[in-house]
Amino acid sequence: SAQSTGTITWLTRGRALVRCDDQEREARLSPELASTQQTSLAVGDEVMLWEQGDGDPVVVEVHERKSQLVRRDPGNEHRHRVLAANVDLVVLVLAADRTRTGLIDRLLVALNDSGAELAVCINKCDLPFDREELERALRPHSQSGLPIANVSATRGDQLEELEALVRTRTVAFVGHSGVGKSTLLNCLDPADEERATSAVRQHDGKGRHT
Repeated sequence: SAQSTGTITWLTRGRALVRCDDQEREARLSPELASTQQTSLAVGDEVMLWEQGDGDPVVVEVHERKSQLVRRDPGNEHRHRVLAANVDLVVLVLAADRTRTGLIDRLLVALNDSGAELAVCINKCDLPFDREELERALRPHSQSGLPIANVSATRGDQLEELEALVRTRTVAFVGHSGVGKSTLLNCLDPADEERATSAVRQHDGKGRHT
């Protein structure tokens, strides 16, 4: 058997996709890691693989993280679930017409001493919204130096502001369903097969799981 290293790009129960030298490989998790998967592994983790002859390689070790984004486990307040590892920047995406600025404070607390920085992207600035109210709600954060980019992913407005924030960095995009995260990612990093997107629901403006 032989060893190799790679980066977790996708996780499901007991299995992962691991990028090794620009190639993604499917791997099994060792029993020890699988039993604690929600805290021991996350997308972005650097891991060691054991090659198993003709079978799938096995993830056997997780390297030390330089940063992590976590949230409290709803089933156990003393335990945290790791959402992403080894990111430089977390971009919170908010919709201009439905801005929930309380998420900014929650993420600032969550990222305190995490090793990752926070930026905010206000998307859908092409839609009607109360600009004065939004500026007033964001003023404490903008005055504190928090980077804030105002964009429209569908029209391409001001995307260079967001590109400048994320360029050369490892980034996690977070935010409620329907704020345009996948559309933004398609603009910033067009894939061979673009990430699927859906319009928000007409009756309440909320996003659809896509």
